[in-house]
Amino acid sequence: MSEPFYRTTFSFSVLSEEPIPNDIDIADVISRRDEGEYVMVWPGLSLVVVAELTGKEMADALYAASSDLSFAVHYRPDAKEES
Repeated sequence: MSEPFYRTTFSFSVLSEEPIPNDIDIADVISRRDEGEYVMVWPGLSLVVVAELTGKEMADALYAASSDLSFAVHYRPDAKEES
């Protein structure tokens, strides 16, 4: 597996009539946008951070996101694939 890896963070604005909960996930935000409850302001979309990650840092990020644990096992012995 080649290194480095990259994590890119974007920022955008969402308009709503009520405060948006801190624990909402992006899929719910998009669903509410599709239903007309939220408005996403794409002209406000901006690239905030591009970070270069080592294999271990990428594995940690994937592990924290509960994603692709087969990759994480390569760099994190404590990561366990679900069967």
